[in-house]
Amino acid sequence: MMDLYLLSKYRTSLMGIAALFIIICHAPVYGVELPHYVRMLFVWGNIGVDMFLFLSGLGCFYSLSHYKQKKCNWILKRYKRIAIPYIIIQVVFLAYFVCCSDFRLSSWLLEFSTISFWTNHTGCWYIAFLIPVYAIAPFMFVCLKTQDRYRHIVFFVLLVLTIVIVNTGNVDVKDNTSILYNIKWAFKRFPGFLLGMYLAPYILSKKKIHIVKLLGMTAIGFLLFNTVFSSVYGWWLYVPLICLVCSYFVKWLLDETVINSFLKWMGGASLESYVTNIQTKAIMPSIMSSFSDKPLLYGHYFDYTLVIILGLFLTYYSHNLSKLIAQKI
Repeated sequence: MMDLYLLSKYRTSLMGIAALFIIICHAPVYGVELPHYVRMLFVWGNIGVDMFLFLSGLGCFYSLSHYKQKKCNWILKRYKRIAIPYIIIQVVFLAYFVCCSDFRLSSWLLEFSTISFWTNHTGCWYIAFLIPVYAIAPFMFVCLKTQDRYRHIVFFVLLVLTIVIVNTGNVDVKDNTSILYNIKWAFKRFPGFLLGMYLAPYILSKKKIHIVKLLGMTAIGFLLFNTVFSSVYGWWLYVPLICLVCSYFVKWLLDETVINSFLKWMGGASLESYVTNIQTKAIMPSIMSSFSDKPLLYGHYFDYTLVIILGLFLTYYSHNLSKLIAQKI
């Protein structure tokens, strides 16, 4: 039997693992030359986003169940958690863009506001996506906090509605300038957040599930989303199994180990690590352009290593500054 409560107990460490997965999956996007099978393995790190959404859904359900004030205040509180580190990091990189690039204030404002994702598929898409997700989270909570026999039905209806709406129309043709396309592109991952909110009561009540049952449900989902529903995004189906396996790994590490301490830190600063990785990845080619013909940069191993190191450095300081500002506000 696998203890579902471990997903809550080690939630921060799991978010740290998800953050590392994201950094790994960005390596092929950056252009790091990898053997085919290694590249495919790194691309699978993209499931870290679905882990984030699943764990965020779990955290939001728990937070909302204990929140006694108006739900609009809860939404504003969540936005503050996003906005403070996001603004700090964007301002830091603004200095570079102004001094060292073809800076256009209008373009920067569009990206800073996250509007550029919805209109042109650029910028920090995950930040843009969290804004509407947190806005509708209280409604999802009200729908899913009902009794068990109704919760299953409500979850199934919401899940089917999401999948149908996202996959209505021609979603195979990539049009980055289409707002509708970008909405569908982002919300195809919303089922992961919904799944986290749905499972939250079972996780928090310390329910257990047999490994065979979990593997069976995952296998059925894999077959359905690779045959009958092959055009539908279904990676979120694998997240509970992956998170549970990772939680047992974290449990095995024990709390006092250096590795688990690092995972906890990465989990607490996961938003900062995502934004700094995106921005550092964007500016590194221009920084290294004068050395592009040097053997050291062949394959982009060295410069992407610098992206990771510089990103973690900025993550550390932006996270500490964010906590300090949040305490003052």
